[in-house]
Amino acid sequence: MNHDWNDWCQIKFMEALPLLRLASGSRQASPVDQVWPDVTLKSLGPDGLYYVPILGRPWAWESSCWTQGIARADGSLAQLKDGSITQITNPYVNGRMLGTLLIYWLRDHNPLWLDAMRKMVDRLAELAIYKDDYAYYPAFVYEPNAVYDQDSPQAAMPVHILGGEISARLPESLGKFYRLTGYVPARQLGEKVVRYVKHPMD
Repeated sequence: MNHDWNDWCQIKFMEALPLLRLASGSRQASPVDQVWPDVTLKSLGPDGLYYVPILGRPWAWESSCWTQGIARADGSLAQLKDGSITQITNPYVNGRMLGTLLIYWLRDHNPLWLDAMRKMVDRLAELAIYKDDYAYYPAFVYEPNAVYDQDSPQAAMPVHILGGEISARLPESLGKFYRLTGYVPARQLGEKVVRYVKHPMD
């Protein structure tokens, strides 16, 4: 139960809970079912991505081994543990959150979740770097509305396990979202990321 960057993995439990309710019929601790969606909505940034708060959480940077800098809204790159950063995100956190939002939408068909997913996919597509027939993400985390120089040395293509961790968590949720909604940008992004995971990063 140690706290560190991996606290973001709570998203996995948020995704599983509605499915476990259906499978088991249990209503134990049912107030959680409303609290987690409410928290999710509050954590969606103005650019559509899901953000993890780090202000007042000194453990938030522990075990953040996949991160080589923080892309900021002004185009600069900050170092880890920069005290002016209050919330961050990255592609793999949003890959898991996209799956969670999809479960919420399938459960109640609230168009709010559908709109949130489209916005998230569009923003993920904006942040990707496109080369030939594939796409990848640099080893950054992002503050809301971040921009970065795609030609900078820091934005070089991650390889091996680093590339897999950052990008390979995305295609599953993108594929499910496309299959269930027909949202073509999700398929297009997913296909390009899969090509990157399969070939260039080896």
